[in-house]
Amino acid sequence: MTAASSTNQGQLALLGGEGLRADMRALWEGLSIPHPAPERRVVIVPAALAGEKVGTPERHAGLAGETLGRWGIATEVALIISPEDANDNELIEPLRQASAVYLPGGDARATVNVLAGSAAWRLIRQEHREGTTLVAAGGAAVALGEVAFAPRQPAPPALDALSYETFSGLGLLPGIVVLPYFNWLQEPLVRQVEALCPADVTLAGLDDQAALVATGGEWHVTGLGTVTIWQKGQRRYVIDAGRSVPADLLPTYQTR
Repeated sequence: MTAASSTNQGQLALLGGEGLRADMRALWEGLSIPHPAPERRVVIVPAALAGEKVGTPERHAGLAGETLGRWGIATEVALIISPEDANDNELIEPLRQASAVYLPGGDARATVNVLAGSAAWRLIRQEHREGTTLVAAGGAAVALGEVAFAPRQPAPPALDALSYETFSGLGLLPGIVVLPYFNWLQEPLVRQVEALCPADVTLAGLDDQAALVATGGEWHVTGLGTVTIWQKGQRRYVIDAGRSVPADLLPTYQTR
């Protein structure tokens, strides 16, 4: 893998959905997960599921691990679902041996609340700068931006009552706002998110089985479906799976 800077930064994969359906196996097998096969391990951090019913984060992380295991990818769960967990040396220790870190989807706000300013997030970023692959799905991918968004009310009584608000994200993706499940988002909701964003951001809409991946700092689309990229208020560009993203649409990715 060619580094985008003086570091050996790891690959970054942003998933429009969970990326765990049977036909997404090729996506995972195509990721650059360092370490020899016997030592290769994906550490699952279900921070986006904080606040769910007791047992839900464990159950979802376990199901993700079972799916990846069937594809020959060994996993371990780091059950980090509170700010206290994210600063617990014992809980974050598996991150030091991770070949890849997987942040399953869920709530972007929960992801930020758990990880922002924590020892776990500092460690994830450090290991990512040094070569560990980082995979974030759905709401966890949203949380990686400097600007993130989430519904004001998680479960409104009707879809037309759904409204969003923005807040500070984890800052890994300056100037980029990720919209997962883009093929399912109704246009009024897309326009609502766009209107909330600062004037200079780039929006990236990821179909639910598509992935936007940075390898050596250069972006490309993989999985199934498309990624739609546009500057706020400007024309939208649709990038098919298997295609690279032009540098004038997304700047080279460098870890911060």
